[in-house]
Amino acid sequence: AAASPAPEAAEEKARARRPVREASKPEPEPEPMTEERRAALAAYGVEIDHQVVLRDGSRLRLAGERVEGNRLVGQSPTLGTCRLALEQVREVSILPATPLESAKPMDIVAFHDWRLELTPDPAIPGAGGDASESRLVGKPAPEFELGMLDDSTFRLADHRGRVVVLDFWATWCGPCIKAMPEVLAAVEAFPPEAVVFCAVNQGETPPLITRFLEARGWEDMLVALDFEMKTGQAYEVEGIPHTVVIGPDGTVAWVHSGFSPDLRKKLFEAIAGILMR
Repeated sequence: AAASPAPEAAEEKARARRPVREASKPEPEPEPMTEERRAALAAYGVEIDHQVVLRDGSRLRLAGERVEGNRLVGQSPTLGTCRLALEQVREVSILPATPLESAKPMDIVAFHDWRLELTPDPAIPGAGGDASESRLVGKPAPEFELGMLDDSTFRLADHRGRVVVLDFWATWCGPCIKAMPEVLAAVEAFPPEAVVFCAVNQGETPPLITRFLEARGWEDMLVALDFEMKTGQAYEVEGIPHTVVIGPDGTVAWVHSGFSPDLRKKLFEAIAGILMR
C-alpha cells in the first residue's frame, strides 16, 4: 500500500494550490486643501449640516437654511445660494455641523480640482426638420404634468380646447437662444385664449434658468421644469430646440427640430392652419 504523506507535506501542497491574492491597493489620497482655499471657505461663515441626494444620483452638501414653498434653500461654497425643488430630492440627511474651512473636499463636494470647459453646441438631428419627420404627428400628445419656474403646475390636460405650443430647450444651447424669439413672436401673434405657449427646460436648475431669463429680458416666459427629461423622452426629443404644436383635440399637429431662418413663418402657418379647421 502507498504510504500516506506526512501532515507537513500535505499542508505545503495545499498552500501551493491556493490562488495568490494581490495586496489591495490603498485609496489615493485626496488633493490637499491650500491655505488660500481654506481662507476662502472660512469667509462664508457657515457650517455644512445637510447632505442632499437628488433623484438623478447627484449629491450635494450645504448649509441648510429654510424651506420656501416646495424648495429647500441653502448655501453651497461652490454653487452659492441653492434652491432645490423638493420633487427633485430623494434623500436629505442632517449631519454634525462642520465649519467649511475644516471640511474635507468631498464633505462639501467642492470641485477645486475641476477645469471649466465650454459645452459645444449639440449636433441637431434633422435640423430644420418639419412635421413629416416625426412619428408623433397625428397621434395623441403624451400627457404630462410639470412644475413651473414660478412654483405653479403645468398640466397638458388643463389646456384641451386650445392650441398648445411646447418648446424644448436649455440655456446652454445656442440654437435654442436663436429660436426662442422666433417662437415667441409666432405665438404672440394669436390671442392667448386660443394659443398657449410653454418652454420646457431640459434638466437645468431654477436659479440658472432665472438668471438666464433675467439677462435676456424673458422673465414673463412660462417655463416648465423637465429636470429628469422624461417629458422630453415622451415627445421623442433627440436634439434641441424641439418645437411641438398640439391641436385643440389633443393630437400632435406639427413638429420642428432645430433652428431655421423661416421658423417663425412655418410655426405661424402651422398654428393658423389648425385654428382655421
